[in-house]
Amino acid sequence: MGGRASTHSIDVRFDVVVKRYRSTDHGQPEREWRALELLNQYAPGLAPAPLTADLAADPPTVVMSRHGGASVHEPIRGHLAGALAEAVTRVQQAVPQPVLERLPARAGHPVEHLQQVRAWSATAPSDGDPASTLTLTPASTTASADAVADALREAANWVEQPRLAELLARLGTAVFGTGDANLANYLWDGTDVRVIDFEYSGRSDRAFEVAEVIEHGAGATVSYQGTHFAFHDVTLEPKPAQVGGPPIWLAGSGAAALRRVGRLADGWLPYPPTSQTYADEWGVVQEVARLRGPASGESSTRGAHATADVALPSGPVAGEAAASGVHAVVGGSLPHCPVPSEAGSLVEPGLGERVGVVTPALYATVCLDEDPERARGRLRTSIERYYNAPLEFIESIQATFAGSADDAVDWLNSYALAGVRHVVIRFAVDDYRGALEEFAERVLPRLHVEVCS
Repeated sequence: MGGRASTHSIDVRFDVVVKRYRSTDHGQPEREWRALELLNQYAPGLAPAPLTADLAADPPTVVMSRHGGASVHEPIRGHLAGALAEAVTRVQQAVPQPVLERLPARAGHPVEHLQQVRAWSATAPSDGDPASTLTLTPASTTASADAVADALREAANWVEQPRLAELLARLGTAVFGTGDANLANYLWDGTDVRVIDFEYSGRSDRAFEVAEVIEHGAGATVSYQGTHFAFHDVTLEPKPAQVGGPPIWLAGSGAAALRRVGRLADGWLPYPPTSQTYADEWGVVQEVARLRGPASGESSTRGAHATADVALPSGPVAGEAAASGVHAVVGGSLPHCPVPSEAGSLVEPGLGERVGVVTPALYATVCLDEDPERARGRLRTSIERYYNAPLEFIESIQATFAGSADDAVDWLNSYALAGVRHVVIRFAVDDYRGALEEFAERVLPRLHVEVCS
């Protein structure tokens, strides 16, 4: 939310703070009072305690307890970083879901921003060309002006999509958002971080804002203002090797997770137990992703890829690494080849490269052995040792395979037909190097042929 410097006045007294609101266009007094009451009930001590309020006064007034400490500022590291993360998490998770569902969306909700952009677009001249409102500098070239004009026209058309508001209204995991995560609103006393300022608070979506933070972190010096996170003139090192930063991949299944992937992600890395399930869920991702429009620049869907993700063997050192989730990863990319897809058109040649904003991938567990029974026994030992759960349960929710190399080719290619363009393989074996070499020699080349045929 912009223009907040003059939205209120503050009278800081010995033990209380009196806040008077100059702006009420977003229901700021009511939002703040509601937030203080909720946090006082569900996370006491995290925010100021609500004392009195006169919301009908002119100006509306809220009186709250005063917290000690100074505003958080850079650099954020060590104990401060942990305390800040804890405070942000506590705010988000404090309000029970049944209560959260009844709250209004926080100000600056994506649908609200869409309405603002549509209103701006509607102010274009009667010829419907928003580009004619441009004010160009003397240094502007005709080519650059035309490019900007074309971009504005495309943007105006894009925001008018009928289903866009419906898509933006389908938020994922609901959390309580403060509405203004400026670091000045987090007070640090050397031990704990407490939170102030809830003028724009309400129901929000954590994944949406986390993804925005990550995406904005791809530059040299960046600033970001969101409901949950904020930073200003922060330099992130080392810089990504890729121009524009690395792609952001998400996993997940279920309606909310699939919509989130289509709305936010550059790649999708799930492990559905069957290729049909993959095809069905990939169709949902594509439907949502199409509303994002064409990918700008080079698409992240550059063709088929295969990566071997190998659990480290047991041993005094490697065992500790494996327990921490450390894996040895060996990757290689395959040239782009058309793959017949039963799931939709985003992986078709031409259109996939232009509109394929989400790379469809698969995470699969494989155990190769020419004796199927022996392969399944080895898979069972590995899976049940790792998850402490029966193999039958794990294979009902994850993509797992045990059998010969020939059958592995057929099994993986069934996922390719469902739309998969990138594969991450985890080997359920003790001899991980041997398994990697066997897969690279007997399976991977044939996937290449099948994918490209």
